[in-house]
Amino acid sequence: MGVSLCPSRRIDEVTASSIISLASSIGISEKLAWAQYSDLRADFLQALFAAEQELTSQGFSDASIIADFIAEDARQRLSL
Repeated sequence: MGVSLCPSRRIDEVTASSIISLASSIGISEKLAWAQYSDLRADFLQALFAAEQELTSQGFSDASIIADFIAEDARQRLSL
């Protein structure tokens, strides 16, 4: 990740709470930050599979394998 969302740069250590805390520290209200986080979380898989379809249509045959791997990890991390 190019941006630190918590004291660590490890994706495994980024939590919803650390994202909300960072938002608060830069002046974004907690309510708005949670709303944005919730929207992103809700739309993630749909966007991922739309990107997979686009890449597959462009000839990237491994896009499905990669998308499935990312989706499984996201389901676990985001409780989807």
